[in-house]
Amino acid sequence: IHVADSVITDGIIDVRKVEPLGRLGYLDYARIKPENVFSLSPPGGDDRYEKKN
Repeated sequence: IHVADSVITDGIIDVRKVEPLGRLGYLDYARIKPENVFSLSPPGGDDRYEKKN
């Protein structure tokens, strides 16, 4: 995958800056807008994906 340096924050791709496009199925697609991005921890409190400060 190739991304511009401007969309990387603290070594991680910042989805809010990329605004990716996803295929939903058949002919339907969705654009992810910054205001619709949220984080959800996996059950059991797994912290492997927590952002490090």
